[in-house]
Amino acid sequence: MSTKPLHPLARRFVDFVVERPKSALLVVLALAAVIVPGAARIKADFSYRVWFHEEDPDLIAFDAFERRFGNDESSVVVMHSPSGILDEESATILNELTETLWLVPDTIRVDSLANYNWVHAQDDDILVDRFLPLDEKLTTEFLNTRRAIALAHPVLPGYLISPDAKTTALFLALKPSFEGSPDYAGNINGIRNILKKYEGRGDHRFFITGAAAITQAFDESTVDDMSRLIPAVVLVTVLLLVWIFRGIGGVLLPMIVIFMTISLTIGIAGWGGIPFSSMTAIIPQFLIAIGIADAVHILVTYYRNRRAGLHRKYAARLSLEKNFVPTLLTSLSTAIGFFSFTTAELLPLAQLGLLSGIGTLLAWVVTYLAVGPLLVLLPLRVREVEDAPRFDKTTPFAERMTTALESQRKLILGGFGILITASIFLAAGNVVNSDPFKYFAKDYWLQEANDFIETNLGGSMGPEIVFDAGGAEEAKDPEFLQKVETYENWLRTKDYISKTVSIIDVLKSVNQSLHGGDPEAFKLPGDRGTVAQEQFLYTMSLPQGMDINDRVTLNNDAVRMTALWTKHDSATVIKTLKEFKAKAKEVGLDAMFTGKALLWSGMNPKIVKSFLISLSLALLLVSGLLVYAFGSLRLGAIALLPNVIPLILGGAFLRILGQPLDIGTTLVTSVCLGIAVDDTIHFLANFKRLTGEGHSRRDAIARILTHTAPALIVTTVILVGAFGAFAFATFIPNVNFGIMVAFVLTAALFTDLIFLPALLLSINRFNADAAPARRPAPHHPVT
Repeated sequence: MSTKPLHPLARRFVDFVVERPKSALLVVLALAAVIVPGAARIKADFSYRVWFHEEDPDLIAFDAFERRFGNDESSVVVMHSPSGILDEESATILNELTETLWLVPDTIRVDSLANYNWVHAQDDDILVDRFLPLDEKLTTEFLNTRRAIALAHPVLPGYLISPDAKTTALFLALKPSFEGSPDYAGNINGIRNILKKYEGRGDHRFFITGAAAITQAFDESTVDDMSRLIPAVVLVTVLLLVWIFRGIGGVLLPMIVIFMTISLTIGIAGWGGIPFSSMTAIIPQFLIAIGIADAVHILVTYYRNRRAGLHRKYAARLSLEKNFVPTLLTSLSTAIGFFSFTTAELLPLAQLGLLSGIGTLLAWVVTYLAVGPLLVLLPLRVREVEDAPRFDKTTPFAERMTTALESQRKLILGGFGILITASIFLAAGNVVNSDPFKYFAKDYWLQEANDFIETNLGGSMGPEIVFDAGGAEEAKDPEFLQKVETYENWLRTKDYISKTVSIIDVLKSVNQSLHGGDPEAFKLPGDRGTVAQEQFLYTMSLPQGMDINDRVTLNNDAVRMTALWTKHDSATVIKTLKEFKAKAKEVGLDAMFTGKALLWSGMNPKIVKSFLISLSLALLLVSGLLVYAFGSLRLGAIALLPNVIPLILGGAFLRILGQPLDIGTTLVTSVCLGIAVDDTIHFLANFKRLTGEGHSRRDAIARILTHTAPALIVTTVILVGAFGAFAFATFIPNVNFGIMVAFVLTAALFTDLIFLPALLLSINRFNADAAPARRPAPHHPVT
């Protein structure tokens, strides 16, 4: 990056590639033969567990909950009938569905209006009956009676039947899975296959939602995005390469880099036991964009050399030598941006950073060990152009632009100053937030289902609250149960709580039945013995598979309460959870809050921490790299400035879009810092070399705009096209990521081509240790 010749090791490496091209190809093929077979070992995992380290305290708490009460995860089938779900046809379908859905893979229990355990009194007997019996004819008169009972029931409305009796929900509880995960695909697809039989039957509509559906939606949207976006990204890349190089070599060679880099990276993931998840699935798209940047720089210089009349072997050597340090440094800076995420508490983010960083470095290795030799071996036809820009000449456009930059440099720097100040003000208003249901487009099946159930019935998910009674059999203590009831009644006053489900209403219903159905008796018993008796009577009356161990522990030392709510965004959930905890303490309850809904929301602080740590680490490491590369603290600081500016502009753009910092947008800052610095390194590397050779700052910039800017524009266009394709994804965090990266990289290009030259032209002495001006050295292509 200075006027010093290429380091002896680097020169020997280039000599090896150019003089022994077949051996170089054998090296990269041998590397592929060892690593690529690991791809067969990679496994898909879209479950909630993939997001957490095994030692994560939130995951440990949830595992403890599952060991006591079973899985809180369920699939929810919503059935809607404008004519009512308690007419003969609808009731028959509901009964059939309730029985058939037990057969769905990994389902251990089905709760619906049909099989709800209805506690009531008959004479002196307490009865626990199925709400819609299987052995009785469901007449209109019978169903009208049941409809009146359901709508007047203290539990059913807003839970298993809507207030207008037109919508009902069936909850399919999934079996616990302490290692691995349930068969989400088998479960959701099993439900879909059953529902197909009822499509077009009467006026019925069906929807599927719930925690299991969210996981399956992650899986399906990821596969769908990959099947659509990867071919689209490849097509866009090929078209751009054809347009730029107008020859098969300019397309074939970068495609070789892409294919080998992706294959090697996936192979490393397989050998390393890293699963295929919603986050790691986007790595191929990353590597398509990033992997060809080095190849494009080398090819642009190679083609320019050939058009100027140089022999292919000498043209290849000259291109490989001149691009060696800049491409190596840009690969390192990009890898640093990705590696900064390896500290993330969210495991898929750390895995994404690790694999993308490794892939970036592998792309550089493959470029030199595959593209370099092929440039020497392949008889690529390049037409010599008489008026091609000479290395010692500048184009009229570059001269005019340099003149404009020099004359308007104060205006440019002042304008950027105002823009940066306004952007900082806007960016400061960004918030960290995420909503798993809003990870999908409005017309996506999961989003439609959730919107429908919340509009017509209520929430299908919510926090799981465990109240510790203080010891075995203490959950039968009336004083403890009354505290739980007080807390539950408080929850029910909240408009965002659709329903709470616990043992409290069961005991109150049994107590009422033991008192002849007297409404005044719908309350908790006053002594421990009666509580134990009522719980025993209820348990003995339940059908097989419908016990109460999902609500009370086996040794009666804790009870579980499920609060179904319509809150999903993590910022609101975290704030509400603090209120819940404070109220539990006020009531005098030892409460633990967990569940899948809270696990998703608990990612929020982890996102903030990951963002701050990764950005700080990336800034520190990239700054150190720049100072080392340029051998100057001052020039290193100058190099960092045009790369921080696009990030600030990106923060303002995110605020304008009205999008929060989430899993997708968190990636943007560190990733873009690593990528955007590439252009700056190429610009300043040549600026320092040219000024060190004796050229004036103005002449150096004009030459860079002539010979370097085209390659910077080409790589940026390819990167923006590839990352911009994410804007057409199904998974909304990927959409936001694609839009933001495309914007930031575009801003980075303009900053490097406008702000940076204006800044360099305004500084009298850009590098304290620059050599005195001397006669310009022989000219070489600027890369």
